[in-house]
Amino acid sequence: AQSKLNVVATTGMIADAVRRVGGDLVEVKGLMGAGVDPHGYRQTRSDIVAMTRADLVLWHGLYLEAQMERFFGDLGKKRAVVAVAEGLAKDTLLGHADYDGRYDPHVWMDPSMWTGVVTAVADALGDVMPDARAMFEANAQTYRAELDALAGFAKATTAQVPSEARVLVTAHDAFSYFGRAHDFEVIGI
Repeated sequence: AQSKLNVVATTGMIADAVRRVGGDLVEVKGLMGAGVDPHGYRQTRSDIVAMTRADLVLWHGLYLEAQMERFFGDLGKKRAVVAVAEGLAKDTLLGHADYDGRYDPHVWMDPSMWTGVVTAVADALGDVMPDARAMFEANAQTYRAELDALAGFAKATTAQVPSEARVLVTAHDAFSYFGRAHDFEVIGI
């Protein structure tokens, strides 16, 4: 029996995708727990040890883990390191209000956008464990179908809100993709 792939993922969303796509063939460590702000997160000593020992390190990209980018660049010279959201088509991404030439990284707020990240996760796993590529792709296909169903459910549910009442007020401006998908005005305070 082949040993499990040791994968480190920066966020819980990526870790979930790895578990769904990798199934029994992966052992996943998520670095950032619930309530942690990835924008300001800095790797701890134990994070560094976990990442240098991993078979694969997956991070979001699009400047989400801003404090860790240099570290990932260095680690990528020695290890398999993939920014799973960087490959999304730029014309599907929203610009970042505060940074010219950068994009809003919060793509998981629209499940139909997140399906592209799931594909990138499957590709990254398949590159590291080519013998299991077909299984990873099949699992990704199943997961993307669930995300598509979730997107449809969200669309049908939010459509019940009268258009003049479609306003979302939030403390962190992370809902632009949700707003675009469901025709909500998003106001970050």
